[in-house]
Amino acid sequence: NATVVYVTHDQLEAMTMADRMAVMSGGVLQQYDTPDEVFAHPLNTFVAGFVGSPAMNLLQAEVAGDGAAVRLQGDGWSLPLSQENAGIVARARSRKVVMGARHGTIGIGRTESSEAAPAPDAVPAKVYTVEPTGDITYVHIDLGGQSIVASAPPSTRLAANDRVFLSFDQARLHLFDGETQETLARPEGRRP
Repeated sequence: NATVVYVTHDQLEAMTMADRMAVMSGGVLQQYDTPDEVFAHPLNTFVAGFVGSPAMNLLQAEVAGDGAAVRLQGDGWSLPLSQENAGIVARARSRKVVMGARHGTIGIGRTESSEAAPAPDAVPAKVYTVEPTGDITYVHIDLGGQSIVASAPPSTRLAANDRVFLSFDQARLHLFDGETQETLARPEGRRP
């Protein structure tokens, strides 16, 4: 029953060893909580991009539309938002936001597939490269000039330059203010 302060630059090591972890940037505390909470609910884009392997995908976007038809618009892509996420992005200081999505929350479908047509919120993209690792395959994707990583089963057969469509799990999107880089979903009163 001893308190131990362990300092590491290896976020994976911190997540596996700590009961609570502090994420710092430039000597400033960014977030202090359990590893699960820091991973699931990063308070800003620094924490989101630092914790997790591979890092969370962070996409620059602007809020477009209003009412029942709110969407995020990036260079060459558009994603209709759920009603809940439309309410969340309304908290941003401006129309600029950062959308965060972890690799396991992005679905990949082939554009030429004979399966069902893509969902209305599917986003067209292009495969940059494929990285098989045995039990999981990381697919590096070009989405309007921004690079993202999605994961797929090892049986997935994709190659560079394949055209695909992406689906984002709306319940697991992370939305950050484009100016402050802070989460827009933070419960009131929550401190780093």
